[in-house]
Amino acid sequence: MRKGYVAMATVPITIEVDAEVARIYTEASPQDRLRIQMLINLRLQEFIAHPPRPLGEVIEEISARVSERGLTKETLESILRDEE
Repeated sequence: MRKGYVAMATVPITIEVDAEVARIYTEASPQDRLRIQMLINLRLQEFIAHPPRPLGEVIEEISARVSERGLTKETLESILRDEE
């Protein structure tokens, strides 16, 4: 076991992946499978700790920033009309 690595209790789960990913995983050596499992575990932990923001929330934030800087909905529509 690697220095600094703490083994944690694990629980098997089933996830859907594309056929190529499944093939590569099933053909991988036990050592490579363990590496893949560790990478997936870390990535899922990151996702849980920092989930992506909903698109609506991002749009509202951008809209608020734009309004704070003086770009109104009417000004934006005018700019877009001029581009046509």
